Order: sequence, then C-alpha cells, then structure tokens
Amino acid sequence: MEAACRGASEEGGESLGVTLAGRGDPNSWVTSSVRARDLAERLTRLRDLSDGWIFLPHGLGTMLELVWIAESVVKRDAVARPLVLLGDFWRSTLDIALREAAGSGAEALAAWVRSAKNPEEAASLACGAAGAGS
Repeated sequence: MEAACRGASEEGGESLGVTLAGRGDPNSWVTSSVRARDLAERLTRLRDLSDGWIFLPHGLGTMLELVWIAESVVKRDAVARPLVLLGDFWRSTLDIALREAAGSGAEALAAWVRSAKNPEEAASLACGAAGAGS
C-alpha cells in the first residue's frame, strides 16, 4: 500500500489511509487518514470515503475488502463507482460474486469493473471512470 500511496503522491494525487486504532500509523505517503475502531468500521469507511477502488493481487484482507465492496454495491448499500482489478488474480473471485448476485445490483457493479495490466493503467482507469461517472 505504501507504493500505491507514493505513486499517487508523486503524480499529484491523494490517498486515504483507513487504519485500525492501536495497529500502527499510516505510511508517510498517505495524504489524509482516518482511524477506525474495528474492522467493520474500517471496511465501511473504505467503501464510503473512496471515489473508486483498485485491488492489487494477493492478501486475505484484500479479498475481504473486495467481497465487502461488491456485496455493498449489489445490495445498494453503496453507489457503484470504479472498481479496478490489477492483473487477473481477483477476476475469478469477482466473477463468482457477480454470478451469485444476479439482478440489477450485480449489473450496476459489473458496469464499473475494469481490469488493468499495470499500476499506471489501473490509476488511469480508476480516475477516468470516476470522472465519467460524476
């Protein structure tokens, strides 16, 4: 996450760090941060305070965040916005989630999903889609 925040900073962008209370400080490249008292609050803030989401390969925590956000959009607890998968690692997980959640909520989510081959493309897709969705 530090590399993602650094890249955003070096390109003049912003990054939001949503950290758990008592579990350390955000990295030095985070431009704004929020403390969450527990995991449920952290997930909700990541969902609600972001203009879009980019998911990097690997990590059980990342899988939890991806599924939480997908479910939130499908259930209409959150407005769909850019959801970019870096590489193919999470594609099968998201495809399963979309198949299980047939209906208009799943269609809203699917319309915002993008795939990127590299970090630059991921940022471009997330920023470009966010601007188009506004």
